[in-house]
Amino acid sequence: YVKAAEQGDAYSQNRLALCYSDGLGLSQDYSKAIYWFTKAVEQNLPAAAFNLGMAYDLGKGVKQDNEKALYWYSKSEELDSVNFENILSLIASCHYDGVDGLFEANLEKAVYWYTKAAEQGDAESQYQLGDFYELGYFSENGAGVSDEDLEKQVKKALGGIIGGGFDVIYLIAQKLVKHSNDDGY
Repeated sequence: YVKAAEQGDAYSQNRLALCYSDGLGLSQDYSKAIYWFTKAVEQNLPAAAFNLGMAYDLGKGVKQDNEKALYWYSKSEELDSVNFENILSLIASCHYDGVDGLFEANLEKAVYWYTKAAEQGDAESQYQLGDFYELGYFSENGAGVSDEDLEKQVKKALGGIIGGGFDVIYLIAQKLVKHSNDDGY
């Protein structure tokens, strides 16, 4: 990939960056990965923008920065017309569950990304935030998010559902989830 990347091929630049990032066939070097991701993004390659978002999200080769991660994730959507809220929901899910070698399980970061996705209208993320609240994951002894702050996040994220007349459906779903939890499911 080196020769093609040096000649300006965006796909090769992105793949070379991944090789540096993961240490595949080359010594792992995050700063070189960032350099090549950036070169590929300059040519409007959506995958490279997404990879820069991941770098900022995880602090690999750059200082960890959620806002810059959000910028690059949104740039990848802008370049490729992918469903932005689905990207954010996927990132949130990775932070929530953890992905070996890439994401450590981190509830606070999961909440951050679920909230960003929910603000974009992602129903799954809105549901997940409501589920977290219902299950009591956000006590001050839990993830470090106060109940008051979480309630503000949930109200903001669910505003479209409740304000749009779907509050009855939401309340029914909430009761069904509680019933299932009480039954041990």
